[in-house]
Amino acid sequence: MPNPYEIIRAFLAVDMPDEIRTLAAETGERLLTHEKGLKIVAPENYHITLAFIGDVQRDLLDAIDIPIARLAEGISVISVQFNKIGTFPSVVFLKTSEGEEELARLSKGVRDILARNEIPCDSKPFKGHLTIARSRNRKMKAKEFLKSYAFDTRFDIGFEIDSFSLIQSELTSAGPIYTTLKQYYLDAQEVK
Repeated sequence: MPNPYEIIRAFLAVDMPDEIRTLAAETGERLLTHEKGLKIVAPENYHITLAFIGDVQRDLLDAIDIPIARLAEGISVISVQFNKIGTFPSVVFLKTSEGEEELARLSKGVRDILARNEIPCDSKPFKGHLTIARSRNRKMKAKEFLKSYAFDTRFDIGFEIDSFSLIQSELTSAGPIYTTLKQYYLDAQEVK
């Protein structure tokens, strides 16, 4: 039985189906052939973050379980499309085109529940994205890298989101290890 007072690192996110993991990993490997300074994210860690909580006492997360489950039940399945590569200063990601507004509303609903339960989370505006690579060298600008190789940044990868998860993140020297603590199903009356 887990210690309820244990401090864990947590976030809420949409997990990726296997076919998306495969396609995103192929894109990451293509990037790596051009730039060895990139560290490709492990496919098992692909997700779209809805709210990053960070360090939190495990038992405080119990208070959000029922409100988040109710939120999920009232939201229809979300169709998402990734159609291009985007960048933050040292991150390369797949950018959502279709489904961005619905994901932003879901993120806002989750963040509102966290706020009502006095569980702090990141305050960054929501941007639907799937991180596929990070720069090993913080000075490398991902955007400049993509321009310099005229990398083909257009494609179409679509899927439907029918759930999201509360995830524990344990940082290790080999990379993060994610453990799903709870899964929440959208439009639960239709999900079998």
